[in-house]
Amino acid sequence: MESVWTMADLFEKLKKMQILLIDDDACIRHAMSLFFTAEGCSLSVVPSAEAALDKLSRHTYDIILVDYNLPKMDGLQLLEQIQNSSTQIMKILITAYGSNEVVSAARGLGVHEVIEKPFTSEILEHTLSHLLDQQHL
Repeated sequence: MESVWTMADLFEKLKKMQILLIDDDACIRHAMSLFFTAEGCSLSVVPSAEAALDKLSRHTYDIILVDYNLPKMDGLQLLEQIQNSSTQIMKILITAYGSNEVVSAARGLGVHEVIEKPFTSEILEHTLSHLLDQQHL
């Protein structure tokens, strides 16, 4: 199914949303910050699940991008902790470990999309567009 969103429409929609990125890799946090900022979007970044829980207790987000491999608590454990309190949040899991078990567990925790590392800006745009298509329906 072709997306109903042009790239301009996608970013206009994303500009109205609050996005949280949880990734322990400083390079990914920096690159994603540059990407979203260049498009005029609001992106908060944190390096750990614990920092994400703190942010989520104080702010409301529309989209969460969470890395699977985090220190102390992985992305799935974080999603499990927030599962009941954040049912409206669109969730994207980022992983270099895209096994069927991880993807299945993620889906069971309400993850809408899974992005496998390494990924490009085009993959991210396509994933966000698909996510918004699903919300639009």
